[in-house]
Amino acid sequence: MPNDSGFLLPDQNSPGFGILENTFADLLVRLYGKGCREDNILFGLLAATLLLESRQGNVVCHLEDLTGKPVPAGRSGSPDLYPEPFVFVSACLRLNSQTVPFPIVFDREGKRVWLLRYRQVEERIARNLSVRSSPSSPLFVHPEQSVFLDRVFGESSPENAMRRCAEIVLSRKLLILSGGPGTGKTTALSRILATCPSLLSIPPERILLVAPTGKAAARLGDSLARLLWDLTDLEERDYLSRIPSPMTVHRLIARAKTDHEQNPLPLPVDLLVVDEMSMVDLSLFDRLLSVLPEEAILILSGDPEQLSSVAPGAVFGEILKGLEKSPEISPAGISASISILKKSHRFSGDSGVGRLSRWIREGGATFLDPSTLPGVDFRQGESLSDFYGEVTRDFSPYMKATSLSEAFLALSGVGVLTPLRDGRRGVIEIARNIERLLFPSSFPSRFSDRSQRGHPVVILKNNNDLGLSNGDVGIIPFPHWGDPGRVYFAKEGGVDKGLPVEILPPSESALALTVHKSQGSEFSKVHLLLPRVFHPFLTRELLYTAVTRARESLVVWGDFPVFQEGVLNRSTRHSALGDFLWSPSSIV
Repeated sequence: MPNDSGFLLPDQNSPGFGILENTFADLLVRLYGKGCREDNILFGLLAATLLLESRQGNVVCHLEDLTGKPVPAGRSGSPDLYPEPFVFVSACLRLNSQTVPFPIVFDREGKRVWLLRYRQVEERIARNLSVRSSPSSPLFVHPEQSVFLDRVFGESSPENAMRRCAEIVLSRKLLILSGGPGTGKTTALSRILATCPSLLSIPPERILLVAPTGKAAARLGDSLARLLWDLTDLEERDYLSRIPSPMTVHRLIARAKTDHEQNPLPLPVDLLVVDEMSMVDLSLFDRLLSVLPEEAILILSGDPEQLSSVAPGAVFGEILKGLEKSPEISPAGISASISILKKSHRFSGDSGVGRLSRWIREGGATFLDPSTLPGVDFRQGESLSDFYGEVTRDFSPYMKATSLSEAFLALSGVGVLTPLRDGRRGVIEIARNIERLLFPSSFPSRFSDRSQRGHPVVILKNNNDLGLSNGDVGIIPFPHWGDPGRVYFAKEGGVDKGLPVEILPPSESALALTVHKSQGSEFSKVHLLLPRVFHPFLTRELLYTAVTRARESLVVWGDFPVFQEGVLNRSTRHSALGDFLWSPSSIV
């Protein structure tokens, strides 16, 4: 059972081999285990370990880190402790007949090991991005292009990151645009896209914009729509207005046709923008590249300090990995395609949310008095009843809305976030309690038509047939907002026609969200409920993501020492993609 902090008790929270790992390992042993019993046991243990690692987001396993550590429970016949790396290598060499691809592959030193599929995916992505980052043309074909860039972006200089973005797009097929919240990534994208008619001659219908979730795609569309009306050039405004609306990565991939062998065919696109790239996992990115023409320009935009994808891999962080060792951007290799925006325009110099996010990003290396952060309030030692009292008061504009558009606007004003799903401080219990307070007549008949009226919901699973994506937020209206038998979703320029409640894909209450589910969202005010005590689940990336969801103010319900310990706890994802990108010779 969860304890009061919302985490499982230690004996239940430790990872172990379950049905999935054992079934997978036993299958591989039956297919490839043609050796002695000891070799089969080691091979099965390694296969189960690799799958367990992938559940924790890791693509590659460092065997030296496991040596001498206890083997997780649940794998019968395995040794008590992990042996030296060479023991695994030797066993697999004896089992590898070379007649078919062996499902496990080691590096040259025998210290890192992958499932073959992940190794192939990492190498494929590295080769694709390396080719795209190679110069495809001279920087300026015509002198007037330089004059044009001077006029639009200003003169070239190390500080002019937006000008560098345009220069990269002109000379290469890959732009990696990195920056924190409010640093102008969307502005840079809109200005680059607006120059396409003059510099790249790309028709607007051949430009596509995608994001990992429906919520992130909608936010990108809204941001570009707001910037559109700031353009004084009517031709540029008309051109940008004819670019298709952003969609999810999954929906774009689903559009691709296949050949007679079911291989995906390239989509009709000349320029593809992927926003919120930190949320894109390894396998999804590989599938996206498989439908992108070789000659198309690819722009990857994101914040590497945010949470990585739930699925294995940390693609965006790995792409930028080499900058940690060599911060200076060089004119060759993957580094030549990177542009970093550093100045935040969303948060002023004295913004409490901005100062706190910078402090988190820097690893909490300096002393910080939380009481000095304007707009940031740490409610230390306060009860859950205080939390629910303030949260329900902040939802009053939503409850008093007179239309669906007004309700959606009010819903974007307050976000209730937690790192947990279960327990008293988990999202399921929080949403249920807020519902009881806001909709007392809804209980106990929660699932009747009447009980759903007024409830906001968040979609949990992509449904291309209905045009809905994981993360989309809809509202089942009160009668004075609309038909309470339908669910309505905010779309660019207003609210859609809705769909019957009966055909709604899997969903849950949107009154509270996990920090993971909140990625791609923004709220005027954020309530972040922390566990009462520290747990390794609290990481720097999770807290940074939670804090940067707030545009104006943040209330942290928890003790600052717990928060601070989370900032010091950096999440790590084991992958070799960064090594392959920054040292191409390491690809065998």
